[in-house]
Amino acid sequence: TLFASSQFLANFCIANPEELYSAIDESKDEVTKELLQLRAVKELVFDEGAETNDVMKALRIFKKRYLLRITLRDLSGKAAIQAIMHELSCLAEVVIAEALSFSLRFNRSRFGAPSESAITLIALGKLGGEELNYSSDVDLIAVYADDEGETSGVSNPSGVIFNRISNHEFYCKTVELFSKLLSAQTEDGVAYRVDLRLRPQGQKGDIALPVKAYQTYYESWGRTWERMALIRARAVAGDTRLGEAFMKTANSFVW
Repeated sequence: TLFASSQFLANFCIANPEELYSAIDESKDEVTKELLQLRAVKELVFDEGAETNDVMKALRIFKKRYLLRITLRDLSGKAAIQAIMHELSCLAEVVIAEALSFSLRFNRSRFGAPSESAITLIALGKLGGEELNYSSDVDLIAVYADDEGETSGVSNPSGVIFNRISNHEFYCKTVELFSKLLSAQTEDGVAYRVDLRLRPQGQKGDIALPVKAYQTYYESWGRTWERMALIRARAVAGDTRLGEAFMKTANSFVW
């Protein structure tokens, strides 16, 4: 039934039969966010000098491994459709969080840490509503705390500090790398198609903005459909407190 339903997963199982046997053994178990986070700690371990290609491969294999379990649970009737959508959403959240975490570490190694700031990713659409399906894009907007200040930079062997950039540039670069990690087409396919176009000004706008910029935008220019999109807004990765602060700000603009 699985092979008749998904060529994508059939190819994965044929190439990795041990993954199929393991998934069958675990198909009775719920694929919870807590389980996925525990598995990610063991299965998504990246060294300090990890290459982005290696990270992309690991994220895609992780996604397929647990998508296989969710699909088997669906096809065998071990979970209702609402539970399957929730499990698919949990899988996406964990992969997104791991990709963001690596992107932050990678850019901190190049530019140093941004001053007194943090970033959160807000899900909209089906991921925001915890009703992701098998082929959904993930609709995200990136919010950081403060665009004042700059990164600490890194030092060369002589102790000279270089590569200082603004907080804004740091977070834009981080989101660009994050999007590439998930959306780039590789021999293992894509992890998720990341859609960042629901941000202020759409494709013309910066891909990461501070909270105050979102507040100004929704107060002055936010259109009805943009306010409607906030109905399903939900923080899914990054700094928890910042996510809560954004949601408190956004709630007053929900249509």
